[in-house]
Amino acid sequence: MKYFTIIFFFTVTSNLLGQNQVTRQELDSLPYLIVDKEPEFPGGNDSLVRWISRSKKYPPLQRHEPQGTVIVRFVIEKNGKVSNIEIAKSFGQYGEYYDNEALRLIKSMPDWTPGQKDGKVVRTVKNLPVKFTIR
Repeated sequence: MKYFTIIFFFTVTSNLLGQNQVTRQELDSLPYLIVDKEPEFPGGNDSLVRWISRSKKYPPLQRHEPQGTVIVRFVIEKNGKVSNIEIAKSFGQYGEYYDNEALRLIKSMPDWTPGQKDGKVVRTVKNLPVKFTIR
């Protein structure tokens, strides 16, 4: 019985480890956090700030206009398109409208110039703060 238990353990362990192996293609498709050349919004960072401020919508005027920041995390694909959009930090107490507006903004962005690592175009993770202030 003791030998059966040991053989069973090694068989199960090796099968589980074999299932968790990552192929080279899967590894190459993972997005990078640190790259040699950052992805760039068309026209650069100043254009990004102007685009967000022109495109951002506020809710109808309320008695209390909250201020705050939503941080959105997304991936710039090898073709420059934005994907995998998610809220990294919510607005907070009044979050639903502002979180949804930040998501809408990122989804409607034009294509970026993708990032590069070791001279190759790669998928890149970006975190972007979207600030909402009293108008």
